[in-house]
Amino acid sequence: VQVRTTLPHAEALTKIDQKRLVTYIYIGPRKLENNRIGETGVQIDDALIEDLGNTRTIMYRKLIEQPKLIVSIKSDQQSEIGILMDIQQELREAGTLRVNYSTKRYVQ
Repeated sequence: VQVRTTLPHAEALTKIDQKRLVTYIYIGPRKLENNRIGETGVQIDDALIEDLGNTRTIMYRKLIEQPKLIVSIKSDQQSEIGILMDIQQELREAGTLRVNYSTKRYVQ
């Protein structure tokens, strides 16, 4: 993973059992050399995305290959909300509507 994803906490979690159906989208500060972090970046599986507009095409192709595709978004808790909203819109446009948001279990 080339972006940091410190996940937010949630009270209710559901585990995805069929990992082969899952594509991961990571949103968070880019990891730089010497443990520094940069601007918010987006990574789909193993590839950093330079142009968010490419997200729609990438995800549409993945959906054609795997019609039961589940998208798991792992967003750093300090990510810019605008980028998350842009990604959500790109997913809608691609028809990838099965979306999961990864979190950590909330412990009291």
